[in-house]
Amino acid sequence: MPIKTVLIIDDSPTERHILSQLLLGGGYEVSTAESGDEGIARAKQIKPDLILMDVVMPGTNGFQATRALARDEATKHIPVIICTTKVQETDKVWGLRQGAQDYVTKPVDGPALLAKIAALGGGSMAKRISLREFQQSLSERLLSARRGEGGQTLLGMESGAEDLPGGSRWLIDLADAGEVVPLPPLTPAPLTKSWFAGIANIRGMLYSVVDFSAWRGGAATPCNAQSRLLLVGARHGINSALLVRRSLGLRPQLQLRAAGTANPGAGDATPWLGRRFNDAQGIAWTQLRIPALLADPAYLDIAR
Repeated sequence: MPIKTVLIIDDSPTERHILSQLLLGGGYEVSTAESGDEGIARAKQIKPDLILMDVVMPGTNGFQATRALARDEATKHIPVIICTTKVQETDKVWGLRQGAQDYVTKPVDGPALLAKIAALGGGSMAKRISLREFQQSLSERLLSARRGEGGQTLLGMESGAEDLPGGSRWLIDLADAGEVVPLPPLTPAPLTKSWFAGIANIRGMLYSVVDFSAWRGGAATPCNAQSRLLLVGARHGINSALLVRRSLGLRPQLQLRAAGTANPGAGDATPWLGRRFNDAQGIAWTQLRIPALLADPAYLDIAR
């Protein structure tokens, strides 16, 4: 049966927003729930054609919710795709044993997820066309953003906790963003400060890697499948990279509402902190001024 409506069950407003935009761009109708219990009730109410299920949620987790849906006569026919940060093979096996049809890890590969959804819906020509249209649209948006057309587009990333300077969600001008790459093996450097994560070899070029969370006084960034290196220094003649928790994709500035400055009254202490924005879900974002960061003496002083 063709899939038209999708229920997203995820406690993260950011993840719900990202998945919603992906699905809406693919031509699907979207509904959301913020917890496992709410998701189960919502599934019984609206009978969606597909459920995208997070795992790590307060109360009833995604594995438990999937099992409950698979055992209920009213919902057992609804396919579930688990979308989670849990990357271990044992987690995947366990999720499928609870009744899930498929298992994907975050950050989600948009075109790949749309292809899975199209396959579950019978792989109709309409869905294949929808996928091609989405991929073409995404390519055009990326190219347009790089050219500075259609309003400024910013790169979103997540790093550190909300109580650190600037918070945890960041926006970077694409002109300064450089390349975003999965975390490669890092070579430790002796006699350096704790926030200096090491040296990365990216296609034969060596980059010094700064843990952006630890540099701001927070906890070290976990090194896992979600972690990313942002090669911020290339455009400015410095082989420097930021280690961040994950990339959050492109954010059109037209969809953001200005909310003042990130650290009023800080003066020259944190010149790399830019403007503060709120998105449509009320989530706060801070602009990171890359040139000012690279020029900050504290960023350059790695010696212990």
